[in-house]
Order: sequence, then structure tokens, then C-alpha cells
Amino acid sequence: MDAKTLASELVRARLAELDNMRTKLEAILRIQVQCETTIEENEARGYALAEALEGDAWIKAACCLLTCYSRWR
Repeated sequence: MDAKTLASELVRARLAELDNMRTKLEAILRIQVQCETTIEENEARGYALAEALEGDAWIKAACCLLTCYSRWR
């Protein structure tokens, strides 16, 4: 196999590899968006619960922790 053919085969293999990585990254991104949506929904429910139970400081603290966690990740 000459150098030109070898280079061509290596490029073809690399393109297939990159396409595979793109597909996997898209799947990871979809899952990440679903997780973020779930976290935001739970955070909103937590705030609604804290508002309904105004006097309970521990619930407000839990909501604060959820907010910090969602911003940290």
C-alpha cells in the first residue's frame, strides 16, 4: 500500500470515528437536557412547597441547597 492510499484509508477511518463520536455526544446532550429540565421542575416544586409552608425554615434551606447544586453542576 503506498503512502497516498494509506493516508486516504486513515482519513476515512477517522471520519467514521468522528461521526460515531458526534452521535454519542448528541445522545449525551439529550440526556443532559432532560436531567436539567427535571432538576428545574423539582426546584420549582420545592419553591412552591416552601412558599406554601412559609414558617418551615428547613424547607427553605433545602430549596437553597437545590439551587446551589443546580448552579454548581
